[in-house]
Amino acid sequence: MVLGGKKPVVAIPDFADAYETQRVLEAAIRCARTRRPVAISEVK
Repeated sequence: MVLGGKKPVVAIPDFADAYETQRVLEAAIRCARTRRPVAISEVK
């Protein structure tokens, strides 16, 4: 992808990146609610 006539220095986030970010946020919410550690692997 080219933006402003130049290639970006870092990769542009896509749906997969957003999905992984949402998993981390969901784990943080569960952790706060249950007051226990929540592994990312527990969040689908």
